[in-house]
Amino acid sequence: MVSGNDSTYEMGMSKNVNKIGICKPKDDDENSQYTANIVNEFVEKAYEVLNNHPVNEERKRKGLMPANFLLVRGAGIEPPKLKIYKKWMSVNYMPLEIGFSKVSGMENFSFDYPDLENMDVYKNLHEGLKRACNYSIKYLSKNYKKFDYAYIHIKETDIPGHDNKPLEKKEMIEYLDSTLFSFLRKFAPSREISVVVTADHSTPCKFKNHTADPVPVLFYNPKNSIPREKRFNEREAQFGNLGKMNGSEFLKKVGFVK
Repeated sequence: MVSGNDSTYEMGMSKNVNKIGICKPKDDDENSQYTANIVNEFVEKAYEVLNNHPVNEERKRKGLMPANFLLVRGAGIEPPKLKIYKKWMSVNYMPLEIGFSKVSGMENFSFDYPDLENMDVYKNLHEGLKRACNYSIKYLSKNYKKFDYAYIHIKETDIPGHDNKPLEKKEMIEYLDSTLFSFLRKFAPSREISVVVTADHSTPCKFKNHTADPVPVLFYNPKNSIPREKRFNEREAQFGNLGKMNGSEFLKKVGFVK
């Protein structure tokens, strides 16, 4: 019963903020106040360590903002109970996706993300995206016969949305298209594999934040082998035959129900 200190996300909403928040109790229980105090003290001491770290001293010398604070949200005391998907494989490398894949009963295949070795964060992200695509292709090729479904999550394209870097986002999407999706276009039809492509949220560069805009869905069904639409984007998706749906309807609507 404590809040996080990330004021950008509160009560299921996102908003623009100019300063950090603090962890607060959500009720009058003294244990909630004690927990909030402990979290705030830990975050404060972490800041003291991080702010003086050699990496951040170097960033400040170069005029870059230091990475010196911990944003925490989503407090909990026990693992969530999720629907079990035992016939699914998961190819993921972010802690959150690894976690709920395992809690959901999926078999997760992962890899070590490239270390950040210099100040160029985007060089690291491009290396991570390259590794994510290569490993997704590798694990799908080796294991697709063992499972009914595969869940793959790509993270890197979200970051340039937050940073208002549309050209970086465009470059990442083009790389995805020329590697992972180029593979799927050849791999899926001959094996009669259905493919669904969508996003968990929008992150428009204009707003540098998650928004409630509807996200496009691409559904390739080998039983209807020639898609009517020739391009996959928000505008084309408005006229697709899936129509609008809530996230809770998504898997059922595309038939991924086992």
